[in-house]
Amino acid sequence: MFFLYCICIVSLLLLTDLGLIPEISAFLHGGFGRDKVAHFVLVGLFAWLFNSVFSLGYINLARLRIFVGTVVIVAVLTLEELTQLWIPTRHFELLDLLAGYLGIGTAEIVLRHNRNVLVRFEKPSDQVKH
Repeated sequence: MFFLYCICIVSLLLLTDLGLIPEISAFLHGGFGRDKVAHFVLVGLFAWLFNSVFSLGYINLARLRIFVGTVVIVAVLTLEELTQLWIPTRHFELLDLLAGYLGIGTAEIVLRHNRNVLVRFEKPSDQVKH
């Protein structure tokens, strides 16, 4: 599922960068916030899938424990958005970047919650008294 999603996202980015799908671009920019919602959902889903598939562990950043996959996705998103400064068919927007970061943060929170629930259900059986 993750690799199929990656193929779809990369194809969408390449076609958009080449200016071959103006209908999608027109749709996204046609209504207030549509493209921001798309960034939030697409990037958030990507971060959730990436962290779920590659369980790379955690990293400590500024007293926060963050999934390594989250850091990787933040770097990839930032680079992808910055490249839009040099692609004539695209345009960089700080709000797009923020929407992507919010999607990534939401994915991190959802994954943490799900893992905490799993740990909570597993702990009683682990606490056998001797």
